[in-house]
Amino acid sequence: MTCYVVDSSAFIDAAAEWYPRDVFPTIWEILEEFGQQGVVVSIDAVQDELLKRQDDLARWAKDKFPGWRPAKYNPKVIEQYAIVAQYVQGHPDKSPEGKAAFLKGADGWLVAWAIVHHAAVVAHETLPGPGSKKIKIPDVCTNFGVQCVRLIEMLRQLGVHI
Repeated sequence: MTCYVVDSSAFIDAAAEWYPRDVFPTIWEILEEFGQQGVVVSIDAVQDELLKRQDDLARWAKDKFPGWRPAKYNPKVIEQYAIVAQYVQGHPDKSPEGKAAFLKGADGWLVAWAIVHHAAVVAHETLPGPGSKKIKIPDVCTNFGVQCVRLIEMLRQLGVHI
């Protein structure tokens, strides 16, 4: 079974737009169950981003989701992060600001963790359009041969029916 590593964008969009916890508690319970099994996980850098929010999602991330995995302190992930960062920094069509934005948060760590653990990335970012100076998770995933899906696609692939 594929392991999925979830970006903060997927958690935030799900909680705010599509599956608020007060209306769709079952979705969040399913994420917790898959987190316990190690099928749906996320990384410490994403957890850090979510905890800054100080809202219901932050409380869930802190108290309920068991799928947190170390990235920033894992030697294999650190080594892969350096390779991801080198790719991002060497991207000729992207701006220095776009490169810095990608590397300052969890995105680079997320892709590095996925590469090391042969996982799919779950993110709600889309590929940047032609001429964009930004770097997005799907762009970097494509370069490294990592599957990148949206949350609903992950749920379908896992056979979730509610």
